[in-house]
Amino acid sequence: MTEQNTPELRFPGINDRWESSTLNQITSILKDGTHGTHKDSKEGPWLLSAKNLKNNKISINEDDRKISKVDFDRIYKNYNLKRGDLLLSIVGTIGNVAIVKDPENIAFQRSVAILRMRNEFYNKFFLNLFQTHSFKKKLKRNQVVSAQPGIYLGDLGKFQIKFPLNLKEQNKIGNFFSKLDRQIELEEEKLELLEQQKKGYIQKVFSQELRFKDENGNDYPNWETSKIKELGSVYTGNTPSKKQTKYWDSSEYIWITPTDITEKKNVRSSEYMLSDKGFKKAR
Repeated sequence: MTEQNTPELRFPGINDRWESSTLNQITSILKDGTHGTHKDSKEGPWLLSAKNLKNNKISINEDDRKISKVDFDRIYKNYNLKRGDLLLSIVGTIGNVAIVKDPENIAFQRSVAILRMRNEFYNKFFLNLFQTHSFKKKLKRNQVVSAQPGIYLGDLGKFQIKFPLNLKEQNKIGNFFSKLDRQIELEEEKLELLEQQKKGYIQKVFSQELRFKDENGNDYPNWETSKIKELGSVYTGNTPSKKQTKYWDSSEYIWITPTDITEKKNVRSSEYMLSDKGFKKAR
């Protein structure tokens, strides 16, 4: 380990220097998910991918993939996913992170890296470090050009990471951002309630159960019925060939698929990303 400059912003009473090591040096496990072919099952453990890492959490939907218990046990023949393990998406949408809170009945495909920090390191500190601009720049620089952008585990393990050796400072930093995340969760819960209220009003307004009146208290004219094509233009997407790496050798544009379209209004990430050439081809 080599000493590095300390950050400008520090917690009071902590003056220890920060140091630098590779991810290989500070993890006891650094591996990716299964590369195997597994048969889908209606019942059984979940087999998740990079798209399941959202907002620093593992997000599971009922229609996500499941595999047999036999396949699940085969995946974990040589190791077990544990509470506190860090997850990092390394194929497709690169850089999403999460901490494993409940490892029961979940496995990951190779699009997710699993990092287990050594005992002297605090996982929540590194969860937030992995979201910094400097770390994301490292990921960007080390992306491999293929049908989907990806990071080799060997390259990931060589990443130099700056951190405080003082576990107390790691805890303070990790807990500080955890409190902010919790505040964000509370605000999102309030937003969800407003969204539900909005849905109720949308149903009533567009079924004309609820009608507005003008400034004089009079009803507006009756609604008309038209076909969508009479109101505007309708376009469909065009999928660039996955065999042409030039269409998928970058992460400039989000490639939205039906699975990305949820109740949320904005789509900020996807498992697939287009290059500029791919974007023009898809238009």
